[in-house]
Amino acid sequence: MDDAQSDLDAQLRTLESCKLLNPVRTFKSGQETIAFLRGARNGGLSPRYLIFLDLVMKPQDGIELLRTVKQENLAPGSVIVMLSGLTDTRMLHDGYQLGAHTFLIKPLTVQDLMGLLNTLKHSIGVQSESIGNRLTWLSPPQAIK
Repeated sequence: MDDAQSDLDAQLRTLESCKLLNPVRTFKSGQETIAFLRGARNGGLSPRYLIFLDLVMKPQDGIELLRTVKQENLAPGSVIVMLSGLTDTRMLHDGYQLGAHTFLIKPLTVQDLMGLLNTLKHSIGVQSESIGNRLTWLSPPQAIK
């Protein structure tokens, strides 16, 4: 999720460069994201996601969104990656306290994403197919050190 279209476009190009086959959904606000996650619960079950969350957004920043996601348990077992062009240590601390798994500085690069997937290999499997790579969930993610 990102509120700046140019940043969102760059992140989508990076995901395409990694040939990820999983569906990608984009949201420009925290309200859109919360509505989607609430609606995605099916009979009490929630899919797992790899969530890229921009920390600096308006009107609701990424920390406020993450707080809602955690309080309502909207994305259990998902991996939450904080993204920002700024290194605000207070926001990073708050994000980690709320359950974010790691932080990447924008713009996101192919090397960043592949490094993240390599770090998460105990939780996320990557199935190679002739046309690309598909993420699969193996176990609940752990905090990345």
